Amino acid sequence: MAEPETLDTSADPSGNYGPTEHGPSEHADDTRSRRRMITSAVWGGVPAKVNSEHGQSVKKWNKDCSWYQYGKNYGLDGCQHPGMDVGIRFGTSLFAAVGGKVVYAGRDTVFAPAHVNIETDDGEIHVYGHMSSVDSDLRVNGRVQTGQFIGESGTQNGDHLHFERRVPSSRCTSGYCAVEVDSVLVGAPQPPADPFAAGDRIEVVDPPLNLRDAAGLGGKVIDELGMGAELTVASGPQEADDYDWYEVTRDDGATGGWVAGKYCRLVDS
Repeated sequence: MAEPETLDTSADPSGNYGPTEHGPSEHADDTRSRRRMITSAVWGGVPAKVNSEHGQSVKKWNKDCSWYQYGKNYGLDGCQHPGMDVGIRFGTSLFAAVGGKVVYAGRDTVFAPAHVNIETDDGEIHVYGHMSSVDSDLRVNGRVQTGQFIGESGTQNGDHLHFERRVPSSRCTSGYCAVEVDSVLVGAPQPPADPFAAGDRIEVVDPPLNLRDAAGLGGKVIDELGMGAELTVASGPQEADDYDWYEVTRDDGATGGWVAGKYCRLVDS
């Protein structure tokens, strides 16, 4: 896996890179305290708050609906939210909910600062919007596997991921209709996980990952490993503190140690 290309945000630290298709992630309305939580492998399987639902009225934060007129092309009335905004922190690793062909991957002014569109084998288009970085391995017309790392989440009027699901339909002007996303996000399978065996090449998929001098949470932290750091399994697993631990070595000759296997996956051969 290549390290993601981090986009330059120094020119505008507010995160406003041009027109945006949605309003603030912290909407000034009385529904804020009632927002639900959702868990998905797309952002590592941790609970996150839904800031904006699919189909929700946007008038409370965009009174003239000017940011959402594109929704008319996807079967909405122009004042409805076409996707779902999930309040995950800036820089969260993102994984493909469903594999398919990459139809867009890069910078953008609508889903700024960057986004990825994946066309599934069923013909659906999945939009991952407001990403801070896109994995440099992604290429337009290239393939992405389910659970593959695609980049990191970003910010646009607040840290979050905007996810849309568009299904083929002659009923909508564009040939696609924007529909509910829960079934895709919640149903996304976890990336391949341990157990690993001695000699396996593994990589970090949920950084920062502590490298410890012994198996277990009581082991001293030697280093923090970043996304895509590649390791070789020397021994394990050894169970401790509800984790399976693996002794690993590093290619750069730095001191090896022990890592929790659930935050790694096998390197593609």
